[in-house]
Amino acid sequence: MKSYPERRVAWLAAEQILAQAVPFGSVDYIRQRETLVYRRRLGLLGESLPSAARFAAALAGCPGTEGDILLMDPVVRASIDDLLRCYRNPGGHEPEAAQLKLFDYYGPRIDELRGEVLTPEESIPQTLSSRPIRLWTTATAKTFRDQAYLAVMRQHLPGLPVYTTTPEAAATVAQALELLGRLLPDASRSATGHLAFIVLDDFDEEVGSATISRILGTVFLSRYIFKSTWTVAEAILHECMHLKFVELEHTHSMLGRNYQEATSPRIHPSWHPDSVTWPVNRALTAAHVYVTLALYTLASREAASEFEPHFGPCKHSRLLVNSRTAAEHARSLVESLRAHEDQLGQAGRLFLTWMSDLLNKLDALIQPDPRSTFLPPPQH
Repeated sequence: MKSYPERRVAWLAAEQILAQAVPFGSVDYIRQRETLVYRRRLGLLGESLPSAARFAAALAGCPGTEGDILLMDPVVRASIDDLLRCYRNPGGHEPEAAQLKLFDYYGPRIDELRGEVLTPEESIPQTLSSRPIRLWTTATAKTFRDQAYLAVMRQHLPGLPVYTTTPEAAATVAQALELLGRLLPDASRSATGHLAFIVLDDFDEEVGSATISRILGTVFLSRYIFKSTWTVAEAILHECMHLKFVELEHTHSMLGRNYQEATSPRIHPSWHPDSVTWPVNRALTAAHVYVTLALYTLASREAASEFEPHFGPCKHSRLLVNSRTAAEHARSLVESLRAHEDQLGQAGRLFLTWMSDLLNKLDALIQPDPRSTFLPPPQH
C-alpha cells in the first residue's frame, strides 16, 4: 500500500492552486499587496497623528524587508484601521489610549517592537508558519503591543472576558499545527501565514471556532473542540481561511464599491434551516472555507490509518460529513452567488470562477455522496 505522501500526489495540483495561486492563494502575494495598502493607510493616519508619521519613518529606516514585516503585524494593522476610523468619523468613539501609545512608544524603539513581533516569549512551538503564532492569555499581556491588542479586542468584542489556557491545550494546538503540516503542507502553510494569535474561549460546541474580521490575525477556538487533535486542526484551518479572505477584502475588489452588508441580498445555505440567510460577503467566504474543507476531509480520510498512532483517532467536527458534502456546499454557494454578481467587484467575480475551477479539479477525486440531493452542474 502506498504511503500517505505518495497518495497525496493525487490532489497536489488542487492543493497548490489553493495555496499558491495568484491572486487568491499565495500568502506572499497577498502580503505584498497588503504592505502597499497599509503604507498608504499609515500615511493617512500620520496626517492626523504625528506619532504615526514618526512610526512610519522608523519603519522606513529598517533594513531590508523588516519594516514591511513589522507593518504587517496584525496589532499594528488593526490599530491603524481603528484609529483611522476615529479620525475620519469625528463624533464616534474616542481613540483608544493603548493604540495611540503603540505608535508613540515604538516609533523611537522599533528594535523593541521587532523582538516582540518576531520572537515573542509565548509563541507556540511549530514549524508550519514562518511567523510566530501565540496562544493568547490575558495574564501574559505585559507590553504596550499587548495592551494595544487588548484595545482592539475591547472595541470589537463586547464584554471582553479574561482569557486563559492550560499546558494540555497548548500541547494540543502545537500537535494540531504539526498535523496540518503533514496532512496538507502547502495549503496549511499558506493559510496559517495569516495567523498570529489563537485564543481559547468558552462558547459552545455548536460554534466550535470563530474569527472577527476587525480583530486581525486571530482565531478563537472553543474549549469544547479540544477532544481531538483532528478537530482542533480542522478548526484552525477553517478559521485561517476566513483570515485569508479578510485580507483579500483589504487588498482586492472582492465586493462592489457600494456594497453594504446591512443592505446585501440574502443567500440561504440549503443545508441550514430556512430562517438562516447570509449576506453576500459571508456566503463568499463560506464557499472559500468549504472548498478548503473538501480537500481537508479528502486528505484526512486518506491519512487516518497512517497518522492515528501519533495524532489519535481521526474525528471531524459537526460541520463536516464528508468531502463530497463539503464540496457540494461550496458549489451550491458559488452558484447562488452567480445571481448576485452585481454585488461583487471584479476580483470577486474572478474569485467565483477560480473556486469553480478548483471544485472541478476536486470532483474527479471525491466519491459521490449517495445521500446528496444536490446535482452537479452539467458538463460542457
